[in-house]
Amino acid sequence: MWCCRVAAGAAASYDMWRYTYDIGDYELPESYSDPPTPRVIFGVAARQGKIYFTDTKETMGVIDFSSDDDPDFQYFDVAMVDYPEGMNSGINFLVESQDELFLVCVCFVGFDATNIGALRAYKMDFSAEEKQARWRRVHDIGDFVFLLENCNMGASCAATPSGLKANQIYFMNNFIKDDASLCIFDLETEARDITQVHQHRDMHIIRKPFWIVPPS
Repeated sequence: MWCCRVAAGAAASYDMWRYTYDIGDYELPESYSDPPTPRVIFGVAARQGKIYFTDTKETMGVIDFSSDDDPDFQYFDVAMVDYPEGMNSGINFLVESQDELFLVCVCFVGFDATNIGALRAYKMDFSAEEKQARWRRVHDIGDFVFLLENCNMGASCAATPSGLKANQIYFMNNFIKDDASLCIFDLETEARDITQVHQHRDMHIIRKPFWIVPPS
């Protein structure tokens, strides 16, 4: 894991730091468990100087870089959301927006990743009144759009300054194979539009498309 520490001021500079981490091993059948396969962190979002990631179906992890020493790994209880009826699989994205932590679930009908059945957005409730944090479903993310990318990455972008309609989620429908379809999901109406980005169906894409977000 690499961390870039940026020094502010007139003589701005940065340093790259490399850290190793251990969050356990994957649970595999006995015939595949020797040697153990270390678990890796994926699907992260940065909020208030900390990195959040999904640890298990019941817990989330937080990496705190505030110390000059090695990052501090912490965990807290939060149950993962359930898929809608008739949908048994999906891909989850963590997104930070307006200093809030969101979870976007692209849900598949059955186990078919080419058949998107629903898309839902949730916001983490860190309220002290609750015994533990929990995901609460939302239909409004304000004047923003979420941009979902390959490798379970997500970003937030101001809608109006970018000439986009607010309260929408954008992602490429390329979970299984390269696809030129851009999906635009409206959280309020739950309507989904599909736009062809290009017409070169036989084009071999070396790298999955990625978003470039304008500076805020």
